[in-house]
Amino acid sequence: MSKEQESYSKIEHLKMIEEVIKRMANNSLDIKKLYVTLFVAFMVLILKEKVTMTNNDYRLTIFIMLIITVVFGFLDMYYLTLERKYRDLFDNINLGLNEENYIMKISKISMTAIVINCYNCKSNLLFYFIFIFILLYCLLSFIVFYVISALMLIYYFFYPFISLPRS
Repeated sequence: MSKEQESYSKIEHLKMIEEVIKRMANNSLDIKKLYVTLFVAFMVLILKEKVTMTNNDYRLTIFIMLIITVVFGFLDMYYLTLERKYRDLFDNINLGLNEENYIMKISKISMTAIVINCYNCKSNLLFYFIFIFILLYCLLSFIVFYVISALMLIYYFFYPFISLPRS
């Protein structure tokens, strides 16, 4: 292969990896969006049905939401770990450490790697811990006022981050 063909082949390989990285980042974002939607739906359900809900139903609903939080957090960390593995592959190909053309193989992802990645990503950890804190707060209280104050806490915490830039 000529130098020009090798360069073109390398660029196309890097483009393929970039597309995979974009998909992984998009999957992570979609998981967060779906989780927030489920969280709000469960909170609305709790607020709406609080009068007729027994304490056991209330606890079960919060416990189910805690399980959903852990599962979505794990899925999010899994996609983040995949994204980082593909970024490493991208860097290796870009630096010339991996000479094989169009190979998209990454190392296996273990549960330990996902947990370590979880601790390395402070933003995701903060995102899910806020919701876990709110759910635990709701679980410990059985009064609607506390659920409303938890939702207000979310609003006041995220308000500075969602304000639109002024032109």
